[in-house]
Amino acid sequence: MTKNILTLMLVALFAISCGSSESSDEDSDDMINEDVPMETMPDPPMTEEPLSEPHTEEDVDPMESANADGSVANVGDPQLVNKEDSDYYTNEDGMVIHNVMDIKPTYMGGEEEMDKWIAKNITYPSSARRDNVEGTMVVSFIIDKEGNIVNPVIESGPENEALREEAKRVISEMPKWQAGMKNGDPVNAKYKLPITFKLQ
Repeated sequence: MTKNILTLMLVALFAISCGSSESSDEDSDDMINEDVPMETMPDPPMTEEPLSEPHTEEDVDPMESANADGSVANVGDPQLVNKEDSDYYTNEDGMVIHNVMDIKPTYMGGEEEMDKWIAKNITYPSSARRDNVEGTMVVSFIIDKEGNIVNPVIESGPENEALREEAKRVISEMPKWQAGMKNGDPVNAKYKLPITFKLQ
């Protein structure tokens, strides 16, 4: 009798526990199926990257060169000056100038290096720029036996004193040349060089 009662109690407890489990599952399903509005998380603030400002001419450092003032000076080819119809002559300063040589004078490094040196060291006079003076100065000069530049003279060009003085100055300050040679000896020679000043 007691054994039967215990058995019935166990069966009843089992049924109760199963019922509660099913109800909890149904409750959980109901919670899932209910249309509960989800809380929307606010979007993170948009951080716009600062746009780089376009470069202007003021942002760019002016190029350090002989043309920084907006002017140019073009150098032509040096030319031997044959003043007399002879192999040589004596000028007013008593220098013997040779027209005919075995080896002509040359700038150390060649004409390209000479052009670079002049372009780097020449200056367009401010007064000439202000008055819009342009033109080609032809400068004659003597290359003596030691390769020095002697007696630069303006042969032709614009009648602007500042421009003429600048052309003479840059020629007179050129580094030494390799002197011309005649019969194995260095000799004096006369050359001319055109320098064109042009505004941009």
